[in-house]
Amino acid sequence: TVLSTVGTNNASWTVPASIEPGDDYRIEIAMCDITQSSFSPIFSVLPPNIIDVALSPIPSGQTGYTPGSSVTITWTANGTQDSTVKILLKLVGTGTVAKVTGIPNNGSYDFQIPSSATAGTQYYFSIKEKTNSIVAASGYFAVTAATS
Repeated sequence: TVLSTVGTNNASWTVPASIEPGDDYRIEIAMCDITQSSFSPIFSVLPPNIIDVALSPIPSGQTGYTPGSSVTITWTANGTQDSTVKILLKLVGTGTVAKVTGIPNNGSYDFQIPSSATAGTQYYFSIKEKTNSIVAASGYFAVTAATS
């Protein structure tokens, strides 16, 4: 995104909804002639907490889902969206851990956490249309080490 703020030292910018959450973003500030530039400190973009997305409760006595467990994801399907979606399990700093495609956009899916998933506290689900537009995303949740 290019902002033009001629003659000022201030600018405001809104993070586009299409930007994936991550922890390695920064902003480049360049002079109009592009001979000088500087960068902001690295910052994070967090997943949207869309209240129309819910996850099945974490089992009693546990602090997160375990690898191999099933999580029921529910979301509000909107008639203007694609008839199918893809659901991605993502971990901030790692990217996509697992995905399923061609899921009917009917508002519910049972997603199995891969047995290879490592422990982490910044997992989230991203539900996308064919065009990669985000339909919905969950907040962060934890995946804990498998219990023996």
